[in-house]
Amino acid sequence: KILFLGLNHIDGRGKNFSGGDFKFINRINQFSSWVVQSEYFIGNISSLHHGISYHPDETLSAGYFMVGRQFNKKYHLGLLADHWSYKLKATQGTSIGLYGDYVPDEDNLVFRFKLMKDKQTDNDGMYGIIEMSWSLGSHKPKRY
Repeated sequence: KILFLGLNHIDGRGKNFSGGDFKFINRINQFSSWVVQSEYFIGNISSLHHGISYHPDETLSAGYFMVGRQFNKKYHLGLLADHWSYKLKATQGTSIGLYGDYVPDEDNLVFRFKLMKDKQTDNDGMYGIIEMSWSLGSHKPKRY
């Protein structure tokens, strides 16, 4: 079992961002594991002019949570959810979805899919992504 924790903060040019993240991996064997991962950040992105903030409510926050299962060397499947909000425009959105990876042979080719349901302040929708990554040299595509 492996646990990663992270905290970060950056401040400069009148803007600041703070965030935190964690990742937990529970290995069952060499090619099988559970992964739980999450991250959240909040940033004040308002601009100052002569010490005056034109949009003091210009705050952006976002976070995600995912849980995934690597079944063997070839298959990985998981669920993910994310949420964001932009205070200045009073908008926000949430996505919930399913993702997966398939590695047909060794590490030089990876097929990925993601199927998401979006709910935003002004519209709802569903979308899917299919991706193929391959390597041409010594740098292999990231598997999961």
